[in-house]
Amino acid sequence: MEYLQRKLHQMQLNSGFKHHSKCLKVQLTNLMFADDVLFFSRGDVNSVDLLLKEFHSFLNSTGMKVNKAKSKIYFGSASTDVKSEILKLSMFKEGSLPFRYLGVPLTSKKLSVSHYMVLIDKIVSRISHWSSKLLSYADRLMFIKSISFAMANYWMLCFPLPKSVIRKIDSICISFLWTGKDVVSRKSPVAWAKVCKPLKHGGLGIINLLIWNECTMLKLLWNICNKSDSFWVKWINSYYLKRHTIMELQSKPTHSWIMRAILNQRDCLQEHQTIWEDMNMRQKFKCSDFYKAFQDSPPVSWSQLLMFNPATPRAVFIFWLVCHGKIPTKSRLCRFGLLSDNKCGFCDNEETVSHLFFECDEMRSIWSSVQHWLNIHHSPKRWEEEIVWIQRQGKGKGWRAKLFRLAITETIYGAWLYRNGTCFGKAMHRDKVLEHILEKIVYRSWGYKDLKSHIVNYMAF
Repeated sequence: MEYLQRKLHQMQLNSGFKHHSKCLKVQLTNLMFADDVLFFSRGDVNSVDLLLKEFHSFLNSTGMKVNKAKSKIYFGSASTDVKSEILKLSMFKEGSLPFRYLGVPLTSKKLSVSHYMVLIDKIVSRISHWSSKLLSYADRLMFIKSISFAMANYWMLCFPLPKSVIRKIDSICISFLWTGKDVVSRKSPVAWAKVCKPLKHGGLGIINLLIWNECTMLKLLWNICNKSDSFWVKWINSYYLKRHTIMELQSKPTHSWIMRAILNQRDCLQEHQTIWEDMNMRQKFKCSDFYKAFQDSPPVSWSQLLMFNPATPRAVFIFWLVCHGKIPTKSRLCRFGLLSDNKCGFCDNEETVSHLFFECDEMRSIWSSVQHWLNIHHSPKRWEEEIVWIQRQGKGKGWRAKLFRLAITETIYGAWLYRNGTCFGKAMHRDKVLEHILEKIVYRSWGYKDLKSHIVNYMAF
């Protein structure tokens, strides 16, 4: 490809070749990525003829061939006669904007919402494939964190996503997380804004796309300020900044929609100037630093119980729901009109979070047995008081605190499964439930060196 670059550079010395109006200042004739090439010239026959001659000369020298089925030519404001001559000369078909290049649409105008449907359809397609599988809450959470975010992030690194598109993606992810389907549903026990908060602040660590969209635009702003060797930045300097800096440039209606979106991010820097200056000193931009600053909120006291928790992911998820008080107990379902009976399956009391964990004699017996196995002597109390005691016991980085966090998480999950089995006619004996919980604790501990050496002592009981 270096040979092609040299031939195109020599071609520019020919007075018959005219650059595209937005390529002249930077002497741009082509952009290449792997085996894909974009050529630029003024829309006249002579310029296109010279460009194609150099390109065909390169092909003859290297033995390469053009895939005409995948090659198209795009016009701006050329007349019909000129278009006909150029199409006859090039033997390519005429294309229309926007067209997809490297997975994203390219056009000379602002993208409409319909142009983003490709992204939305991709996400829905992936979800439709996995929605037929029996995925737990934790599995769906992992899918959203990895696949869905990666797809949206790739687009956001190129240009901003409209809020309506982000809301559509969020609604799809909300439905998939809580129902396992791609059909938009109103079922959402915990508000999406809370779900998207970091674990420390009571969320699940899903990236908030609205905030991340601002961070990626700030990254483009930072690139303009600091990456003078980038060809894109050189183009911005030539056609937009000229003798100004990006911080001095006034946003105008004549600027492109992407440029206006980048310039609008300068208002965000007023409250976070320190972060911006630190990045300038390090000469490295991190979207995560601004994302954390934009999501500044007070931490929740029980978050430490979920951090570095060796329990199974699905158990951690259920524990998170219990901490929020959003577990679907009978009392909660009755409030929504989904049930008429709010009685506990093990006694005649109202089934609430506080009752299940651990006022109910059946559940209290299970938790007391687990504590006895851990050589802990404590009488379970109301959930509001019990969670405070649990936080004290699970605080720290030592093996005891880590084992305790594992034990309470697996106990709550095991107790919840026990409750569900009783409600749906698949009841197990309490001793079997306890045995299963202890097996989970031992099994999960075995994968951690600091716990493996100590769990052996508990297995002797």
